[in-house]
Amino acid sequence: MKKDYFCNLDYNRAKRRNSLLLSMLLIICTLGMISIFIALKDFTFIVIFAMLLIIPIIMIPSAFKTHPLTVDPIVSITDSEILVGKETFKIKDVIKVKCIIDLPYSKIDAENRKLLNEMKVAKPENIYYGTFDVVVKDEKGKTRIIYSHIDGVVDALETAIKMGLKHYSLIYAIKKTSVSSEYDFKGNIASEKEKAKQTNSKKSKTKHLI
Repeated sequence: MKKDYFCNLDYNRAKRRNSLLLSMLLIICTLGMISIFIALKDFTFIVIFAMLLIIPIIMIPSAFKTHPLTVDPIVSITDSEILVGKETFKIKDVIKVKCIIDLPYSKIDAENRKLLNEMKVAKPENIYYGTFDVVVKDEKGKTRIIYSHIDGVVDALETAIKMGLKHYSLIYAIKKTSVSSEYDFKGNIASEKEKAKQTNSKKSKTKHLI
């Protein structure tokens, strides 16, 4: 069994564009401040803003890496492995998978709170684009996170759990407010397996009677 999950090209294009615009704005502002302090011959602030200039420059390649424009799978899940980007991990070695889904924002705070409270206990639908961040340990034993954004993130999480993923979190967010889903994936999966087992058992008994 293998299931592939892909990025949302329109979403990633918008994220890249926004990040590029923000970075360019920060670079222009920082260069403006540097030119002012050069005129004032204040070398301390020249050095400070020169160091700050690194931040928006680093943001550009980071945004392009986090939001790729590719038709190839971003995440693939098999019976025993999770492939994220170009790295493959045994599911049993994955410490945790963190999923975050950004929900539509309303200008009315009460509506946002109501939606988050509803989503907190609701059965997750596989219609969302969200993060699928895999937490693992490197060869030196240090924890690191491999970030990704995929369509069908709920299905990807459920598939990983079916294949043996032990620890996970599913978070719904609206701006800076978020809630963790209380939906019991493991319990639901176990229930489905039991129903399938009972159905197969009934079919087997029926065949014997025939």
